[in-house]
Amino acid sequence: MSLSPHQDDLLKALQLEELSPTDQESILLEMEDLITQGTMIRLIALMDEPTLTQFQKLLDTEASEEQIDGFIKQHVPDADKALQDTIEELRDDILATTSKEHVE
Repeated sequence: MSLSPHQDDLLKALQLEELSPTDQESILLEMEDLITQGTMIRLIALMDEPTLTQFQKLLDTEASEEQIDGFIKQHVPDADKALQDTIEELRDDILATTSKEHVE
């Protein structure tokens, strides 16, 4: 399994390097869901009212992932930063939690 840099960071933060690739992949899929949800919340917060209205209409059409991604790239400045911020926040939260567990 080839990992992206943020997936590798998450594995290290969760201290999961010792798990089998199958178990790692399963946990990463769950983490990716959290990242997607967190990023979507950030993106919606960045949208002005007209953009948000257009986005809601797009979602109502059961748009494909590619259509949603295209809309976001076209209408939301700093969309890539929202993703990176979500990943960093999740990693930092995990590291803070695992550090506390080691101290106690």
